[in-house]
Amino acid sequence: ESVYAHQYLNIAFSSEEQTFKPEWVRFYDKPPEGLCHFMTVDPAISLEQDADSTGIIVNGCDWHHNWFIREAYQKRMTPAEMLDRIFHFAQAYQPIYCLGLQKFHLEKFLKVNLEDEMKKRNIFIPIKDIPTDTRVSKDFRIRALQPRFQNSQIWIKKEHKALYDQIVMHPQLRHDDLIDPLQMMLGITFPSDILTEAPSQDPIHRLPLAQQEVWKEVRRLGGGRR
Repeated sequence: ESVYAHQYLNIAFSSEEQTFKPEWVRFYDKPPEGLCHFMTVDPAISLEQDADSTGIIVNGCDWHHNWFIREAYQKRMTPAEMLDRIFHFAQAYQPIYCLGLQKFHLEKFLKVNLEDEMKKRNIFIPIKDIPTDTRVSKDFRIRALQPRFQNSQIWIKKEHKALYDQIVMHPQLRHDDLIDPLQMMLGITFPSDILTEAPSQDPIHRLPLAQQEVWKEVRRLGGGRR
């Protein structure tokens, strides 16, 4: 029986059922330089004790497309608090190349409020809608992270205890407010070398079409190529 299941959820859960083996999870103390930062948000507005929290992931991506999770934040909060936290992270990890949101009703509401708030604060963050096929279960989408964990491409901090618990406890989860925005990163990230090629070269052609749209928006908001 898994130690994690017994300790945290008090359920019978064998290691064979785990999507992500504990030994696949890598930890870091100091992130490498030159990371591209991306943010994803899984919003929740209920303040009830048993409700999901809002989950926010800030991910730094290196040249080799390794992910270094800078923030794994979860809290039950009001919409105003959610907006403040998003802008706090956007300023702490400048520049945020993309904020990813799924196309659900609450996310659409958040996007409208974000766009209004950007104008008020004069802080602009490119927003990328992440298409979600409702025919595919959330559990299956989370399992898409398995190759990255197995190949040591996702690194977290030791203080990210809640995220670690959700990783090693999947699929037996009460809440997925951190691992869900983590899997959303699959739809928006690209390696930092995409942004650091020689000025005579245009690296955008190396991106998938969906990510080219993100980078075009980054250029537009930033005033051209960097």
